Amino acid sequence: MSISTRTSDLSSSAASRNSDLLENKHSKYFLFPQRYIFCLLASLIILNAASIQFTLEVIALENFSSGKRLRTNDTCTITPQIRRRPRRRPKNESLLNYDWDLKTRYLIKDSFYWGTLVTSIPGGVLSDEYGGKYIVSLSVLFSAFFNLVAPAIIDLGHSVGLIIMIRVGLGFCRGVLDAGLMALIARWAPVYERATITSVIFGSRLLGEQFSYVMHKAFENFTWRPMFYFFASVHLVLGFFWHLLVYPSPKQNPFMTLNEKRYLEEDPDLSLVDGWKKIPWRRILKSKPVWGLCCLHFATTWAWTVYRKTLHLYLPRVLKSEVVWESAWWTPFFLYYILAIFYGFVADWFVNGQHASVTAMRKVYALLGNFGPALCLIFVTFERCNHFTVMIFTTMALCLDAMHFASNMVNALDLTSNFVGIVTSITGAIEFLIFALSTQLINNLFTTEDSLSQWNFLLWFTCGVQVGGTTLFLLLGDAERQAWNYVIKGVN
Repeated sequence: MSISTRTSDLSSSAASRNSDLLENKHSKYFLFPQRYIFCLLASLIILNAASIQFTLEVIALENFSSGKRLRTNDTCTITPQIRRRPRRRPKNESLLNYDWDLKTRYLIKDSFYWGTLVTSIPGGVLSDEYGGKYIVSLSVLFSAFFNLVAPAIIDLGHSVGLIIMIRVGLGFCRGVLDAGLMALIARWAPVYERATITSVIFGSRLLGEQFSYVMHKAFENFTWRPMFYFFASVHLVLGFFWHLLVYPSPKQNPFMTLNEKRYLEEDPDLSLVDGWKKIPWRRILKSKPVWGLCCLHFATTWAWTVYRKTLHLYLPRVLKSEVVWESAWWTPFFLYYILAIFYGFVADWFVNGQHASVTAMRKVYALLGNFGPALCLIFVTFERCNHFTVMIFTTMALCLDAMHFASNMVNALDLTSNFVGIVTSITGAIEFLIFALSTQLINNLFTTEDSLSQWNFLLWFTCGVQVGGTTLFLLLGDAERQAWNYVIKGVN
């Protein structure tokens, strides 16, 4: 009796496995593997979310004079070889009706990041416990809603408080997005495609920022409202297809081809546990690799913040090279995204071919992607008013920084699959905090006069931060699965 029962159990389990490998009749209608569809939709959501994030920020800071006057002669002079284009005023004077001083405009800008800080950690917890699909869906839905009502709120008495509430609401939605996507990548990305998929998805963020500037330029002579409606509509469309085509895990997707199922099952993540599980907070917070990752993330985020300030403030205000930069505005950022994908592909190729370990690749990329830009920033200080070479070094720094996604961004996936949302939310909280404080720190502490000497000190300080944070990651960092990742469902 027991033998027959055991035989029936084995046959039923075998039948279950065979049924899992059956190909759905509708899978033939999909030209691309399901994981690539997930990757495409996720990258478009990140791109459009960045556009939504910067839409109001661009309007608040671009339609008005900076309000800051240079109080020093320690700047570059305008030479006959540099044709400085005067700042254009929009033909539509309604864009200039909002009487916001510089402090208020920066408050509107930074309030977004304070909102992200509130939901970052809770978003990571919910993503790990209940899956990332619906976290992302809610983020997309409410982001579109806040962006749709933003024009009406702005016109409602021009209340700065209401505008800040909209920005904080958008921050709430944005704070959960990265953790939700990383929780899904842990389930959808094979081991040998992690760096590539992570780079494709999160590398699109920079393009989203630039699209907001392009839309601003396109509508500056008419009205700014279509910017909000356009990005909100795109977000709703993306949210619809996301909810329709993306599934919480490959096992739940009925449209996968047999070849893709077999490919994903070649090296499955046996430690992955879906559903509720007790979070080992103490072990995570005491983990040396997590601390090393946090140090690296702090360094790269601060360097990226200073780099953006260099483009928007140092080049036009100190070097007087606004036209030189705007003529090549798009090229470095497209190159950045292409290189980010290329770096991710190369990292996966080395790991897949067993030419290097995962830990070695993450640390090599961290070394090159941080020491290289730091060296470029030092060269910028030596070149002073040589606009052409400064442009060359800033572009080189941007290209090397594209290794960020294949090093510290994907490293959370290396350490854990069950708690990748939490680790991502911890590093994300560090990132959002730096973004929230950077404006006040840089403007009021480092560059009070916008002089060459002050900016040189800031760039040297940034170099030290990058070298220090990267060194700590090289000492503490790792890319092996941590012991606290292995849990039983509902049990620590």
